[in-house]
Amino acid sequence: MVTPESNEPDLENRAADGPGEELANRQIVDALQELSRQPTERCQQPAQINREFVERTNKMDTHRAFLWGEYALDMAQRNASLIADDMGYQMILQLPREQLIGFSNMARGVGKPEGDVKSFREADIVLLARDDSGHPAYIAVEASYTVSGRDIRRAKRNAEYLQELTGLPAKGVVAGVEIAPGREQNAITDGVHCYHISVRDLEPD
Repeated sequence: MVTPESNEPDLENRAADGPGEELANRQIVDALQELSRQPTERCQQPAQINREFVERTNKMDTHRAFLWGEYALDMAQRNASLIADDMGYQMILQLPREQLIGFSNMARGVGKPEGDVKSFREADIVLLARDDSGHPAYIAVEASYTVSGRDIRRAKRNAEYLQELTGLPAKGVVAGVEIAPGREQNAITDGVHCYHISVRDLEPD
């Protein structure tokens, strides 16, 4: 009985036919393996796209948070006299960074923790003001789009450092568009004033 020949190539037996046949068989096997991988790669593409989307979204969120923070700081600086007025003071001037560096060196000299000294040196805003009787005082302001516990702690510490280093009264202020839940009461408890930046102040003219 004659067995019909199969239409499928017998790769194993044909591999011995010669160098040309062996090369052709290898190319066929490689092509089949490539085809078998493609569905898996196509399945992996959505996951890769999703990861890239999440990474880009996270970067956008970081950039947006930075920009909102910069806007809040800018508005606090522009409204510095209003912040002082809210607290019953008249602003005299905003301390330049060079003077804050000088105060920071004084803080380091009396043994304040180095991390706190560096943070104090980078205070957002420090105002010299006077009350209705003409007595001078400092106002330490920390500005964020959303005021957090960290902002409150920094404002309180900066005010304490200023009072200790200069002998003048000093008050802490946090300025922001929003205040994290429960933080306004924390500020009141710590003797830190909350200044609300209006949303319209953040809109371009």
